[in-house]
Amino acid sequence: MIANAQILATVLLEERAQLVSGSTDNHLMLLVVRTWDLTGK
Repeated sequence: MIANAQILATVLLEERAQLVSGSTDNHLMLLVVRTWDLTGK
């Protein structure tokens, strides 16, 4: 599972996503969505 999350984090970073921690050391990651003008509303 962790390997899959790390691959996903790498691909998201390549697509200019911002991860709060910069990467993932486990299966959890926090993504900054303001980059894409998303607010969650």
